Amino acid sequence: MRKDILIIGGGLGGLICGILLQKNNFNVSIAEKNKRVGGLLQNFKRKGCTFDVGMHYIGSAEKGQIVYKILKYLNIYDKISLHEMDTSGYEVFKIQDKTYTFPKGWEAFKNRLSEYFPNEKVAIVKYAETVQEASNSFDIINLRYPVSLNFGKNKFAETGIYDFIDELTGNDELKRVLSLMNSMYAGQKDKASLYTHAVIHNHYSQSSMKIEGGGEEIANALENEFVSHGGKIFVNEFIHKFETKDGLIESALSKSGHKFKADYFISGFHPSLTIDMIEGNYLRKPYRKRMQQLENTISTFSIHLVLKKPTFQNFNFNFHRYLQDEVWGADSYHPDTWPQSYLIYTPYNRESTTKCLSVFTFMSYSEVKKWENATNESHTESYKQWKEQRAQKLLKVVEKDFPEIIGNIDDMEVLTPLSYKDYLNNKQGECYGIVHDYKEVLKSLVLTKTQISNLYFTGQNVNMHGFLGVSIGSLLTAGNFIDINNLVKSISEQE
Repeated sequence: MRKDILIIGGGLGGLICGILLQKNNFNVSIAEKNKRVGGLLQNFKRKGCTFDVGMHYIGSAEKGQIVYKILKYLNIYDKISLHEMDTSGYEVFKIQDKTYTFPKGWEAFKNRLSEYFPNEKVAIVKYAETVQEASNSFDIINLRYPVSLNFGKNKFAETGIYDFIDELTGNDELKRVLSLMNSMYAGQKDKASLYTHAVIHNHYSQSSMKIEGGGEEIANALENEFVSHGGKIFVNEFIHKFETKDGLIESALSKSGHKFKADYFISGFHPSLTIDMIEGNYLRKPYRKRMQQLENTISTFSIHLVLKKPTFQNFNFNFHRYLQDEVWGADSYHPDTWPQSYLIYTPYNRESTTKCLSVFTFMSYSEVKKWENATNESHTESYKQWKEQRAQKLLKVVEKDFPEIIGNIDDMEVLTPLSYKDYLNNKQGECYGIVHDYKEVLKSLVLTKTQISNLYFTGQNVNMHGFLGVSIGSLLTAGNFIDINNLVKSISEQE
């Protein structure tokens, strides 16, 4: 008899898990708290512009590469439209008055940085070689089988990226440049590992692709694939409590009053929010405490602009601006000195100019915490005023680099850490999952299997964030139900 599985949360991890398990003889349902699935894959439209809430590009999606194989196995590669970003510089960084570009491929990267730093070729080569070696050090993230799952024993995961770069060279400028990819995971210099940094840099160096229809194009393709295999999706169902019996989860209760029964439950919610839904003594106190004390990465504040005229240069790259020499410390800014950096990009567009652009910067949840349960009109109004003030402050910084937007804004949508908390149903609107500390690898490790034998985790807190990280986490979760070696083998054989 086919077993029933309920997945709580229809984000990227939930959708991929759903497809993998539905295709392998399970009856899978997804309960999603919002009116549509997707999580950070969602987008929204304003006056002819399509804006992404979060994910706006993916890496390693060229034929033969890891994400390409995953997309092919999920049967959605041919249902989305990917467009390669500028191979001469898919990431552009400006630190005060100096600009650096990261081109596609490691040979091009070494050559480019050697142009910037002709006396530092040895350090540059060592960085590139070590990053590739570290990224290749785990089986599953490279689709190698048989899969070794010994996550606690990896020298690269136990090495700090800041210390590694610090020992490479005495050139402070080069240290900053080699550290720049930390913005892709909100890295903390005293905790970020060489492994995390390496996987992310290598991932995008292989290839970087914009998604023509935005992240929601991927969400829609995944949803359609899941449903085509018989999977069921229930939207507007906010699961808030588990019912237990004989040490197992028996059912999940929605705020709508609906009760979902299943043999197994997979939560895409934040681990601490998940275990808070479990009453009684089914979890050991040290485990519950560790889940509740997981540190979260910083959140995001974003503004999405519609211009009166399509006069803004259409970027085929991401532009990162640092207003000071320090490229670390996104998590420790003072509100008075905010913003210290920002990212600006334009949604995919075939034209040379556009009227649509998005600006993101890091923001602590502490800035909005006082409004998290706001219900009265005065609190709501003060939140709106604060949003407008913060948006204008960020715009003044951006306008110094891009004066063409001055007086040219027709419409603007502002998203805060509260917005992201709502989209993701997490603790503090964190867009990069939990903080992984290279000094305490096991303490910050979230395994897919919980102490309750029919409850599992998936999502960005398992493995790491981003399309690659969440996809691999989904394989790990599915591996509790199906043979993970056969699964990895099938994916690796995709052409």
